[in-house]
Amino acid sequence: MKNNKKYIMILIVVIVAIAGVVSYTYLKGNRIINDFNNYVVEYKDGISKFLLNSNEEKYKELINKCDQIIVNKEYKKVEGLKEELDKFKDNLTDSNIELINKGISELEAIDISKLNDKDLLVNKIEELKNLRDKKEFVNGNEKLIALKAEINDKLEIKRQEEAKAKAEAEAKAQAEARAKAEAEAKAQEEAKEKAEAEAASKAQVEAEAQTQGEINNQVDTQSTNETEIIIDIPTPYTPTRIENPYFN
Repeated sequence: MKNNKKYIMILIVVIVAIAGVVSYTYLKGNRIINDFNNYVVEYKDGISKFLLNSNEEKYKELINKCDQIIVNKEYKKVEGLKEELDKFKDNLTDSNIELINKGISELEAIDISKLNDKDLLVNKIEELKNLRDKKEFVNGNEKLIALKAEINDKLEIKRQEEAKAKAEAEAKAQAEARAKAEAEAKAQEEAKEKAEAEAASKAQVEAEAQTQGEINNQVDTQSTNETEIIIDIPTPYTPTRIENPYFN
C-alpha cells in the first residue's frame, strides 16, 4: 500500500513537472511569437520607407514566411527568419543609399549658379541628404525627382530669358547698325549735295566771271577801236605852196 502511494506521488510529481515544462515551453513559445509579431510590424513600417524596386517579390516572400510562422506559432524558426529579414534589410539599405547618392550627385553636377534662388535649391539638396541618413528613402526619392524637375524647369526658363535677351540685344545692335548706316548715307548724300551745290556755285561764279571778262574784253576792244578811229582821222590837207622860180 505504501509502495502504491509512493508510486502515485512520483507520478504526480512527474505529471506536474511535465505540465510545468509544457506550460513553460508554451509560454516561452507564445512570448517568442508575440515578440516576433511586434518585430515584423516594426519591420514592415521600416521597409515602407524603402524603395523595393526589383526586390519587391523577395520582400513579399519573406513576409509570407513571417505570417505562417506567427499563425502556426513555429517559434523555433523565428531566429533563422529574423536573420534573413535583417540581411534583406541591410542589402536593401545599401542599394537605396546608392540610388539616392547617385541622384544627389546628378543634382550637384547641375550648374545652378545663374539661378536667383540657388541657395534655396542647395538647401533642398542638403535636405535630401538628411532624409537619406534617416533612411527615409521613399520620401527622399520623391523629393529628389521633384527637385530635379524644379531645377530643370528653372534652367529652361533661364535659358529662354537669356535667348530672348540675346535676340533683343542683337535686334538692337542691328537697329543701331541700320541707323548708323542710314545716318552715314544721309551724311554722304548731304555732302554730295553740298559738293554739287558748291561746284554749281563755283561754275556759276566762273561763268559769270567769264561773261564779265568777255564783256570787259568787248569793252576794251571797242575802246581800242574807237581810239584807232580817232587816230586814223585824217588831218585837214593844207596845200604846200611851191614857189616857181619862173614866176619870181
